[in-house]
Amino acid sequence: MIVYEVNLSVNGSIYDEYRKWLKNHIEKMLTFKGFYKYKMYTVSSDCLNQKEICIHYYIESLEDLEYYFDNYAEKMRLEGIELFKNNFSASRRILSVLK
Repeated sequence: MIVYEVNLSVNGSIYDEYRKWLKNHIEKMLTFKGFYKYKMYTVSSDCLNQKEICIHYYIESLEDLEYYFDNYAEKMRLEGIELFKNNFSASRRILSVLK
């Protein structure tokens, strides 16, 4: 199992609209091979005009995640950028379970 973590910092002025879009975005993510569930968290922040969200996507294997990167990631990322421009930022990391 792999966890693909996406951390978002969203301008408060677009937060509600962004969350509506994000719900549909997550549903699309779950249609990709190997993606089988997600958990979304709010993140406490001292920044008054930014809201932070952390999403963990649970994926069957690193191969499935690499397939997503090779075939879908750019298009999926561009959707948010085209709609919300520079009103949000995203960082990502890949987590693997230690054995």
